[in-house]
Amino acid sequence: MSLRRRPYPAPLVRFAARSRPAVTRRRVAARAVRQAAPTPSIRVRYANYSGHVRTTVTAAANHKTRLPGESPVRMSNYVVAMEAAWLVRDVAESDDAIGVAVSEAGRRLNDQDLDYVEVEAGVTACPACGEPLDAAFLAAETALVGLVLELTVFNADSDEHASRIAKSEVGGALRDVPLEVIEVVEEPEGED
Repeated sequence: MSLRRRPYPAPLVRFAARSRPAVTRRRVAARAVRQAAPTPSIRVRYANYSGHVRTTVTAAANHKTRLPGESPVRMSNYVVAMEAAWLVRDVAESDDAIGVAVSEAGRRLNDQDLDYVEVEAGVTACPACGEPLDAAFLAAETALVGLVLELTVFNADSDEHASRIAKSEVGGALRDVPLEVIEVVEEPEGED
């Protein structure tokens, strides 16, 4: 026996496995496999099997599932206007806040290839005289700016469908910005 130390301790598992003969190792491995094997599956039979089968339900026909003889559903184009609340920090005047909000919203929309969305500053009415005012509230060098986003949605089933499409398109680009649909107008048939 040498007194020289090994650079690392040898694993104890290797020595334990080598100390047993090969036949014993195979038996231990086979026992472990038998213990880990799942129990045989149990098959349950029902007296009234048809009660456990799902029934088929026919969905209401829409433009994708209508029958060939039915008249087509009219798809229309809609102009959807949405209101967004934009927070701007470190500004001294409301005009600066409006400019920053419009440019930031436009930049984020253009980054997502949504350059067809029009961005404008919102307008609110004065509670005393009814005079239109810019929708910007400034306090402690932080402004809350109301923006109006407008886009045209093509081939929508209804005004509700058009508003959902518009919110999903714009909402993906303007994450964490509250959006609310304020108006949906159906375009006349003759307009492009």
